Amino acid sequence: NITILDDYFDTIRTLQCYSKLNNHNVTIWNDHVQEIEALVDRLKETDVLVLIRERTQICGDLLERLPRLKLISQRSVYPHIDIDACNRLSIIVSSNQHVDSPSYAAAELTWALILASVRQIPQQVTGMKAGRWQIGVGSTLRGKTLGIYGYGRIGSTVARYGRAFDMNILVWARESSLARAHTDGFVIAKSKTEFFQTCDILSLHMRLVEVTRGIVTAQDLACMKPTALIVNTSRAGLIEPDALVNALRAGRPGMAAVDVYEHEPMRDTKNPLLTMDNVICTPHIGYVSVDEYELQFSDIFDQIVSYVAGKFSLRPLTMTPSPISNHAKIENELVSALASRILIIDGAMGTMIQRCRLEESDFRSNEYQLDKHIHNLKGNNDLLSITRPDVILDIHRQYLEAGADIIETNTFNAQCISQADYGLEHLSYQLNLKSAQLARQAADEFTEKTGIRRFVAGALGPTNKTLSISPSVDKPDFRNITFDAIVEAYTEQARALIDGNVDLLLIETIFDTANAKAAIFGLKVLFETYPELARPILISGTIVDLSGRTLSGQTVEAFVISVSHANPICLGLNCALGPNEMRRFLEEISNNTSAYTICYPNAGLPNTFGEYDETPESMAQHVGHWAHDGLLNIVGGCCGSTPDHIKAIAESVKRYSPRVPPKNLHSEDMLLSGLEPFCISRYTNFVNIGERCNVAGSRQFLRLLKENKLDEALQVAKNQVESGAQILDLNMDEGMIDGQLLMAKFINLLVSEPDISRVPLCIDSSNFAVIEAGLKCTQGKCIVNSISLKEGEKDFLDKARKCKNYGAAVVVMAFDEQGQATDIEQKCAICKRSYDLLVNVVKFNPNDIIFDSNILTIATGMEEHNEYAINFIEAIKRIKVS
Repeated sequence: NITILDDYFDTIRTLQCYSKLNNHNVTIWNDHVQEIEALVDRLKETDVLVLIRERTQICGDLLERLPRLKLISQRSVYPHIDIDACNRLSIIVSSNQHVDSPSYAAAELTWALILASVRQIPQQVTGMKAGRWQIGVGSTLRGKTLGIYGYGRIGSTVARYGRAFDMNILVWARESSLARAHTDGFVIAKSKTEFFQTCDILSLHMRLVEVTRGIVTAQDLACMKPTALIVNTSRAGLIEPDALVNALRAGRPGMAAVDVYEHEPMRDTKNPLLTMDNVICTPHIGYVSVDEYELQFSDIFDQIVSYVAGKFSLRPLTMTPSPISNHAKIENELVSALASRILIIDGAMGTMIQRCRLEESDFRSNEYQLDKHIHNLKGNNDLLSITRPDVILDIHRQYLEAGADIIETNTFNAQCISQADYGLEHLSYQLNLKSAQLARQAADEFTEKTGIRRFVAGALGPTNKTLSISPSVDKPDFRNITFDAIVEAYTEQARALIDGNVDLLLIETIFDTANAKAAIFGLKVLFETYPELARPILISGTIVDLSGRTLSGQTVEAFVISVSHANPICLGLNCALGPNEMRRFLEEISNNTSAYTICYPNAGLPNTFGEYDETPESMAQHVGHWAHDGLLNIVGGCCGSTPDHIKAIAESVKRYSPRVPPKNLHSEDMLLSGLEPFCISRYTNFVNIGERCNVAGSRQFLRLLKENKLDEALQVAKNQVESGAQILDLNMDEGMIDGQLLMAKFINLLVSEPDISRVPLCIDSSNFAVIEAGLKCTQGKCIVNSISLKEGEKDFLDKARKCKNYGAAVVVMAFDEQGQATDIEQKCAICKRSYDLLVNVVKFNPNDIIFDSNILTIATGMEEHNEYAINFIEAIKRIKVS
């Protein structure tokens, strides 16, 4: 039984996509009601509720009285839905907002209002109907400045309309949106004040969330020209209450066009906006068009079809509305705490769960039909957040009572990759959401109880698969997981944890840095797409034995270099070793990072019974020595530790000052890594890059690839390293081979040879897809060779952002839209332009930029080529100086 509310004009039945609901019982209501009793009467037999408008409040009291309701499907945001009640009642809220797709209906209405306002169309029509002819003189758009406040899918479309009308476009928005606007060729305002002062027409295009409510102030409006027009087709709450009416009365701005109101439907004919001659009002019709309805309801009905079929092609979004962008607030609170004392992170979750002696029945419930699940579930500890939340909540409380400042969510194996072992990959989102909510509840209780801020870290474990090690001894190039699959899994997990309101994200127990780099890549893309979701990142690796290497073979320093592009607020080690063995590796971390340090060792090494012998007192003594020597910012326990261990550790470090992270560490150095670190400083001599694994430079290497003699091709790489190559260049650009496939296969083989993979790689190709294929297989920090402005700024910036997210340095060619630079001025100008884009727009580390000012052929006999060598050398000098 499907119910559709608020279809005012009985339009839904006329849509082509309505046929998707054939064979279902559909009830459509054309009038609007808000009273709970009326809604209960209409919805009491409903299985699926379809919402068109946000003004219908779906509150907890209503949901409690709808026992059959299992799905709410819509395409908008969901501040009007009680998501906590939906979670409690297992009602799915499904939403697909087409984030990257233009919304033409709203953009076209915006443009219609602009034209209507500047040409006085409503007033002229009213005048004609009253027998008057030409009541005033309008203005044109060409040459005027159109301000776009918020550069999303609607704002960017309106900007393009303005460009088509020969207007000057000026943009103001959040940082990531400004970068996109710059890439699209629009001018960025220097400040918010300049933006309001300059615009002839200013159009608002933002979602209404807590941080954007009242973002346009009375002071902002007072800066506008008396002739200016402000257009709002987004949400009324973006402007301070009463500020627009007062500003229009004061004459700055001179006009307004409005489609949205604080209270809707707005039927008060005495509302000042309706009585002013300099305002055009429409009744929130931005999305009300047949074409937009067809698009929206096709999505909504697809969600219903997926639900009925038992498979969600669109991810269900039953969640607490994401906390508004409070990344800076959280980071400031954490940094303030870290500056004042050593913080305590909690201890082992698994050890505490084992003490509870749970049975198979504890891992089952009728929720999500876990009572009927065909696999054994005992041991799937993450599942307890759903089946025994009382157990998990109690463990959190015990650690907080012991003195933990930070508690981790019960999500070590909660991503879909690990949950697939139990056939529960479809529950990954819910596991992480529920776990985060439990930890949040406990942390908030103790914050209120003690007055000391407690933080929740969303735990992202290593998964049970690895990108750097083959599961088959006979096939060293084989992998049973892909980089993209790990990115997707971590992205889903992180989104759920953030929706559950964690403060931090902790990528932990990293035994394969390639997996961690996939996690970092996923988080960076998530935060770029949704800046309001950004959270501080903590990273913790695992050294597996006294060799001082991860399971995938990296040294501590190489590991630090490989993950530092994440800009983690804390970086350190956990698990595998006890506090006695961990000491020297913690020192290495402390000496090689400007981040805060975090360390939570095991309670010793496992004994023959798999138990841990380190007592709370002995563990606290070791940790006290670390604190005394200035190595610690955050400390706690891993496997085998308990609240007793955490209490003893907290007591042992409280009298010591926290470590002060070094500033300007490697501030002028390029840091690269394979299994081992490689630092290029001003004192480094000539760097040898092996070029024999380049099909353009070695016919032998090309022949071996064509003949599929990859073992012999590996020997070419090994010979170069043994002969002193400090970096290996890999190039597969040859028309007769599959460059993407071979690049990935060869690197997978290469990383299984520690004598070769100890040095950094330079991934070399004119095809960026080949470069990405290589970057997805490497755990170290590589060089990308190369990117350039050849295809324009947008292509350059897109590739640069990807390189940054992969954690790679870049070679930048002196090549732009006009071709290769040949003279000194061209070379310097292109390199300067590239540098400014990389550093100022992409926020690329300047130390990770290598300029290639083009070595061109001089032995051609052509007079115009005689200066090429001199120009190349002179350009190097000038680029270096500038």
